[in-house]
Amino acid sequence: MKRYWTIGPAFLSGLLAFYPVRAQECGSAPMALDQSNGIWGRVDRKPKVVRFSISMVERKPLSCIAVRTVGREGASNSSELGQALRITEQAKPRPAGETRSIPLEATEGGHPVSSAVFTVTKIGGSGMIAENVSGSITLAPGHYRISAVTDTRTGQSDVEVMKNAPLKIVVTLTADRPKASLQPARASVPATETLEVKWTGPNGKDDYIVFAQPNGNGRETRHFGYTRDGNPLRVRVPGESGDYELRYVSDASGAILARGKITVTPVTATLNAPAQGVAGSEIAVTFTGPNAPEDWVGLAKAGADARAYEAGAWRYANNDSPAPLHLPVEPGFYEVRYVSGLDPKILAAKQVEVTAASASVMAPARGMAGATIQVSFSGTGSGDSFIGVVKQGAEERAWISGAYHRPDRQQVSLRLPGEPGPYEVRFVLEANGVYKVLASTPIMVEPAVASISAPDQARPGSEVTIAITGPKGDGDRVAIAPVGTAPDAFIDYRDATPDKSSVTLRAPSKPGAYEVRYVMRAPGTAGRRVIARTSLRIQ
Repeated sequence: MKRYWTIGPAFLSGLLAFYPVRAQECGSAPMALDQSNGIWGRVDRKPKVVRFSISMVERKPLSCIAVRTVGREGASNSSELGQALRITEQAKPRPAGETRSIPLEATEGGHPVSSAVFTVTKIGGSGMIAENVSGSITLAPGHYRISAVTDTRTGQSDVEVMKNAPLKIVVTLTADRPKASLQPARASVPATETLEVKWTGPNGKDDYIVFAQPNGNGRETRHFGYTRDGNPLRVRVPGESGDYELRYVSDASGAILARGKITVTPVTATLNAPAQGVAGSEIAVTFTGPNAPEDWVGLAKAGADARAYEAGAWRYANNDSPAPLHLPVEPGFYEVRYVSGLDPKILAAKQVEVTAASASVMAPARGMAGATIQVSFSGTGSGDSFIGVVKQGAEERAWISGAYHRPDRQQVSLRLPGEPGPYEVRFVLEANGVYKVLASTPIMVEPAVASISAPDQARPGSEVTIAITGPKGDGDRVAIAPVGTAPDAFIDYRDATPDKSSVTLRAPSKPGAYEVRYVMRAPGTAGRRVIARTSLRIQ
């Protein structure tokens, strides 16, 4: 019973939305999210272990995020992951230092150049923090790269701003300003698409072409491409509509060498889904939309923001319509959504009411450990829903290996655990990795009883006929073994199946003291247990 899944649609795009990654910070290109190239996990029901795998494409940018947020490289194993999570949980934001205004000056040949404008980036930070600045700038303590440009010259300086120094930041113009141009294939392009841009320019090591935000502050977005990746270059378009500026940026100097205007037009989507459904049931959602690589269709709590989703209850839009979704196990009001995932935005939504699921189970009040019982029930399940025997009061997702069955018919056979005590027979609904007990009935598991009737002596290599009673469950056996050996030791054995009242075993070839055993292997943690034995001497 295995399920493969991908971490939620908003998770990685959300990380990169909050922490845009540039080559000058991490030396890694931005990563696109898709189903063939993502963080994924595998859940095995037996045992319940989650294994994570991060492809090499994601490893570099995610390591960069880790360094920038908590000052550590990514974990390479479960121990390091646990330690990193604890450090992240305990980490406290550093208080910002007191800001102060610092004059800016560009010089050439020792003389001030009044026509220069400045671009400021935080070294090791989140990229550009100011552009087209002149006169002075207000900064907190930290390390900065200050670039100065005129129509013909450029220069830059890396400075550390401290509480009382420097009193002035001076940048020497040392090189001719490179020429560059941009020629986008379209002046207007739908959100989330890819824009083809022809360019000319110096093509420096990490020069890039980027969209700048349309809200007047001029800050770069995280939608960019390196000039080294082609000409024309394909650049992802932001998910928010509006008027943007497209820029050619010299990474070496921070100078904006060319600019162009781009209008990003809105995109739309439609979807259709049932207005109501039973918890855990599957619904089909038909939809239309841009079908960008990060777009997804899924369920979220009514009124939740665009990054919210019900774990497991979503599909990438490029998997085509209709999208099969399992409703959550908890009743309530939810929304089926089409979400533009690049810059998360709800393009279409429809409310769906999830009604409570119900079930019943009927089982004997008592049973012998290791025995098989018949359980009748009503109700339907999905995913990893199961009818099972668990310790009384166990958590809702608890199960015992070998003591559960899928609700695929109206009566199932269940093997009782090998350890006596109070238990429950449950109907457990599962949807999207969440478990809910819909019905239960108590059962007392009594100690296992078995009997063996066999001769007390036999000749070496002869056949020995043995009469048996016992649980006769899957894995039970009748065995001849040396006295004092482990329960799983044997010279010869036969399975103790329900259709057998006796078995015939071959006696050991060497004379000595042996025993005939009924060995039970029932669900639970006890393993093989000898529940009946009688002596056998070979002579």
